Amino acid sequence: MRIARIDLSADTTRCRDGLSGRLERLGPIVVLAGPNGGGKSRTLQRLFGKVREHIEHFHDAESGLRLAQQRLSADRERAAKLNAALQRASRKRLKAGVASRGHAFKRGTNSSLPIVNSPVEKLFEEDIAAHTETLSRFECIDVVGSGEIVHFDPKASRVPDHRLATGRQHAEARRQLGRLGVGNVDTHVSAYLAKIYERYVSTTHPARNSTEEERLATTVEWARLQQLCSELLALPLSFNDEGPTLRGVAPSDARLSEGQSVLLQLAVVLHAQGTMLNGSVLLLDEPELHLHPAASLQVLERLQKANPEGQIWIATHSLPILAWAEPTAIWYLREGQARWAGKAPETVLAGLLGGGAGRRRIEAFLSLPAQLASNRFAAECLRPPGVVETGPQDVQLQQVVAAIDGSTRILDFGAGKGRLLGALSSAHEARTPDPAPPGLECDYFAFEPDEATHQHLLDVVRGAFTDADRRVFDTEAVMLAELRNSPVEVIVMVNVLHEIHPKDWTRLFGEDGVLTKVLAPEGLLLVVEDQEIPTGEKAHSLGFLLLDQAQLKELFACGGQEAIKTASTRGGRLRAHAIAASAVKQVSAESRKHALESLRDAALQNIAALRAYPDTAEAGRLHGLWTQLFANAYVAIRELG
Repeated sequence: MRIARIDLSADTTRCRDGLSGRLERLGPIVVLAGPNGGGKSRTLQRLFGKVREHIEHFHDAESGLRLAQQRLSADRERAAKLNAALQRASRKRLKAGVASRGHAFKRGTNSSLPIVNSPVEKLFEEDIAAHTETLSRFECIDVVGSGEIVHFDPKASRVPDHRLATGRQHAEARRQLGRLGVGNVDTHVSAYLAKIYERYVSTTHPARNSTEEERLATTVEWARLQQLCSELLALPLSFNDEGPTLRGVAPSDARLSEGQSVLLQLAVVLHAQGTMLNGSVLLLDEPELHLHPAASLQVLERLQKANPEGQIWIATHSLPILAWAEPTAIWYLREGQARWAGKAPETVLAGLLGGGAGRRRIEAFLSLPAQLASNRFAAECLRPPGVVETGPQDVQLQQVVAAIDGSTRILDFGAGKGRLLGALSSAHEARTPDPAPPGLECDYFAFEPDEATHQHLLDVVRGAFTDADRRVFDTEAVMLAELRNSPVEVIVMVNVLHEIHPKDWTRLFGEDGVLTKVLAPEGLLLVVEDQEIPTGEKAHSLGFLLLDQAQLKELFACGGQEAIKTASTRGGRLRAHAIAASAVKQVSAESRKHALESLRDAALQNIAALRAYPDTAEAGRLHGLWTQLFANAYVAIRELG
């Protein structure tokens, strides 16, 4: 489970904690930085309460709303049929009475026709209103997947000796740790281990008259605790005649490091609350308070490795933790206002270091933000790209939905995990009167060759179409077989073109291009790109190549024609280029060379301009971006001619 977005400015009538701001496009790690009293702990508390409420009520309210809408629709349909039948019968009686008196019956003759009102319609409407009100409380948050949320307060302390605790203390430890959001875990950890050990030994002992169900339950319980200890501490949990052991001795005698002590506490909390680590949302409030900096990073590394499908939120003042996290994961809170620190990392540094003087002192030890950002971007360009996960309200997706509105047949090329389909579904539901019919207004197809992503995409499409298997392609041959004789109106590439090797441009486009063959003669190719991608990537052997309007005109040999129309948002950063099918046919090796040369020259101009900018992290990141694009374009020209 992950939180993709939370709007702290919403729900202020229910949450009077003074918080504001939107945290969105959140990844597996979210770091909250800022001065004391800035709102970091309050944000974690708000998140914990909202997610717990979501877990307990959202899906019930969602299914309840659908059921109430279906019942209301069915009830109204029954009432309408009954009223129609009553009106027909009443008209027959009226006509017969008029005829018996020797008069002609005229249509529209006024009569008192019976009307039947459903006695339960109001109840259904009240149910719909109640469920809608419940769901409205979650408009401020997007929760992806399912799982648990745990607010964990780690403390590095010596593990108590379980042999000195009584049986009552063992039972009390289990009861206390079973409550979500437990504090003071360090005082209960050894007693809890002893209690689970006692239950396991007691029920599995040959002399004990336990049922098969009891033996199975305690065996599974002990195995889960062993698994958590192995995942987090990399130490096997076992037992001897005196109780549970780590490294062959009692946990209190195992000489655990500070980091291992905290990890043991976390394993116990997750076990006590019935939560397996992977898929959990973990909230850590200033973990550095009780840990050496190296131990803090050890804890975070272990948690991240053992929780790949979950999420970790960290409120911190620690520079080592901030340096450990990705820049895109850091959010700055001051006076309750949250904003993405990537826009102003200097503010974060100044707030943590005590102003300009403190920053100047530490700059002797740390590189300038511009150098860090530029170097980080260059390092990221050695790694393959990741799959973006956003909600349907993502600005770029809304840009695409607006551009293809009204199109009936769409090919999502490089569909990833199907986030465009999610945005199209949300747009369809928003403009369709309740209850919304299933399906979409468009005929959607998707191409995704990546094996790791293809199955997830197929599952998403199955949620919208019963014939998903014929709509999702993992090879170009299958795509051609399905679409060549019934081409699509729009081919959409969302953040895809820059990841395609330029040698493949002439294979996909041009007179005999694969995509040319599946695009209708009057159709459009919609290329959507973030012209300032926040992180570097190595999409292929030449890295990545971001083409803007000038380069696309060269690639598709448009010149001054109106074959390419460009729409921009976010100050021109997010671009959507609509390219006519007639231009798609014009790609050639020569036009590819012109496009690469145009990119090389544009990159050189931007690098020169950035040299005059102040040494900010944003300037450093852009310098890294354009330096990489210049190098990639130069190498591509040399390689492809």
